[in-house]
Amino acid sequence: MLVKHTQDLLSDNRHRSERTAAFLVSSALLGERGIELTAGGFVPEPVILLVEDEPLVLLVAQDALAAGGYVVAPATSGAEALDMLEKQHGELAGIVTDIRLGAGPSGWDIAKRARELRADLPIVYATGDSAHEWPVHGVPSSAVVQKPYAGAQLLTAISSLITAADMNSAS
Repeated sequence: MLVKHTQDLLSDNRHRSERTAAFLVSSALLGERGIELTAGGFVPEPVILLVEDEPLVLLVAQDALAAGGYVVAPATSGAEALDMLEKQHGELAGIVTDIRLGAGPSGWDIAKRARELRADLPIVYATGDSAHEWPVHGVPSSAVVQKPYAGAQLLTAISSLITAADMNSAS
């Protein structure tokens, strides 16, 4: 039963990734912030870059963010995340990143590069063991969510930062 459920989740994730890839390609045509109306007359949903190297944690986080109305662009390594960030930083509404991603760039590195590209980009760190390092390594005006977390915690953290960034840009 668990194997079947996991296979179903992975299949759903592949379909979501295909939709996300199609969205990111089309959103690149929408301009720097991706907020202009398209020919169909709709404003695209906000895109979150989700960086997580553990597949099941990625699925849980992706489901929570999607339930909150976000399109999720998943990355499973720091290198993949940096590549996506370089190409799509203008379309992103925020980033949720694990800190320890194995070999290669860490979540700290991803956030620092993101802020070099866009100083106002909301960042949420998700970690099981590095929260105590956030005051030293975390970028300003970011948040940290301790693993294990409820999906609502992750959704609240990124939504709050996006709202704050929107309010700051409006004033």
